[in-house]
Amino acid sequence: MLVCDDDQGICEIIAAILREHGYQVQKVYDGAMALEELKCRRYNVMILDYMLGNTNGLDILQKAGQLDHKVRIILMSGYNSYDLPKRAQELGADGFLPKPFLIQELLHVVGKRAG
Repeated sequence: MLVCDDDQGICEIIAAILREHGYQVQKVYDGAMALEELKCRRYNVMILDYMLGNTNGLDILQKAGQLDHKVRIILMSGYNSYDLPKRAQELGADGFLPKPFLIQELLHVVGKRAG
């Protein structure tokens, strides 16, 4: 599983929670690093933040969809927009997780896609 968030603290917390629940996790802190990881390794799930400094998760989502393999992408965001989940789904996201979220919500969304 790949976790991408430019807030390193949030990225570390999400990775730690997932590891505690038995997932193998790689973390990256920007969209370019996420795309490089997807080119080099196969991941079944990527948790991707919407706001990534110079780019956004929708751009990365679209580029990830152009790669040969299929990774299930869960977009997460603290950005309050009613149409963001719909736009993410149109670009191929498999789920949306609004921030802040409960640990149980994270595990539920991930569990549905990691199988």
